[in-house]
Amino acid sequence: MGELESEVIPQNGTERALADAAERIVAEVKRYEPALPASRFNMYELLWLYNFGFDRVGRANWDRWTTGFAIAVNPEGGIFAIRSGRKILYLATFWRTRNPNVNLAREIPKPDMNGNYAYIGWHWNDGGVRGALRMLRDHIIASCPGIEFICGHDNRPKVRKSRRGRLWVMEVAR
Repeated sequence: MGELESEVIPQNGTERALADAAERIVAEVKRYEPALPASRFNMYELLWLYNFGFDRVGRANWDRWTTGFAIAVNPEGGIFAIRSGRKILYLATFWRTRNPNVNLAREIPKPDMNGNYAYIGWHWNDGGVRGALRMLRDHIIASCPGIEFICGHDNRPKVRKSRRGRLWVMEVAR
């Protein structure tokens, strides 16, 4: 038998970007072991969703997005997406926590499987999907049994600067 030869395959920009994204997400997921063993998204879809969000956050939020996405793919959290074919119309990441009241400039709410809050880390409605937030709320309630509140920080650019980053909390009806 001859020796195995390794071949260097040239990568275009898109392939390299996907490979870079894979390395970043795998490194972050490892920090939050154990990774979710079964997900409704395969690895390719997760990378596709990750890149969708990564392209929408500013450079200052790249680390926070990567960390938040890694938490969302673990048992403490979840990912919710509405797609039309290959186009992502709505994407949201969320996770359980005990305390959502943090200074977002320094940290994100710590994940906790027994937390009574479901924290929406990020969400985008690029397709103008009507009722997307209601669908997300229903999905969170179904996938996080026992939560009492759904919350998040309002960081929309159209919100006045003095109100940006404000925590909002919605009680889950029983």
